[in-house]
Amino acid sequence: MAEAEEVYARKFSHSGEDSGVNNERSIGSGGMINKNTEWIQSPLTWVIYVGFCFTVWAALHMTNLFSLAESTTIVNVIHGLITFVFFHWIKGSPDEFTQGEW
Repeated sequence: MAEAEEVYARKFSHSGEDSGVNNERSIGSGGMINKNTEWIQSPLTWVIYVGFCFTVWAALHMTNLFSLAESTTIVNVIHGLITFVFFHWIKGSPDEFTQGEW
């Protein structure tokens, strides 16, 4: 029973000080980090993301098969499909032990 009370206290505390959670990365006033979105906070993620989009665009544009507008449109469509699949289609929890808490 004490474990359930501890989880409740971590979830619903209004400050992260008593739960040991970094408030800069918390979501809302609950004090817990959302594991579904915490990876996007890394600066390296943004560098890889922009670099990948630019690399795909450059590869399409440098083949001389597509114009500037066509290669940009293709990258936009590919980006839309990938983000739809990963952010909306695939369901699940990043941690199998949370039992739907996230």
